[in-house]
Amino acid sequence: MKKLLSLLVIMLAFVMQSFTILPGLTQVYLRPKIIGPVMGGNLDPSKSDPNTELMVWVYLNEVSDSLLLYSPSEESVTYYIYDADEQEVCNGNVTFTEQGESSIYVGTLGNGIYTIYIVVDDDVYGGEFQL
Repeated sequence: MKKLLSLLVIMLAFVMQSFTILPGLTQVYLRPKIIGPVMGGNLDPSKSDPNTELMVWVYLNEVSDSLLLYSPSEESVTYYIYDADEQEVCNGNVTFTEQGESSIYVGTLGNGIYTIYIVVDDDVYGGEFQL
């Protein structure tokens, strides 16, 4: 009985660890886009396959006014951020550290709803966040 109980406690610890929510972080869900931005603010078609899983995760950190990006690869990606009026407000490139982390400071943006587009190769993924 003690073995069974200790096995259940260990399993519960692993399950709880996988559901840990970091305080102050809100996930920005990225989806493949059929149309996405390219340099200069022009919209061009994306070759994104809707069945392809993007290996970049984005979280809004409300405490530090930044978007935290995670990826298992150390590659760099391009990002574009648009406001609710579909005007580009910032863009750039991020390179992930060995730990798979990077960040984008968004503290200079005003309150509102924004869309971030992540470009990996020719694929474009987008998601909305609110400040």
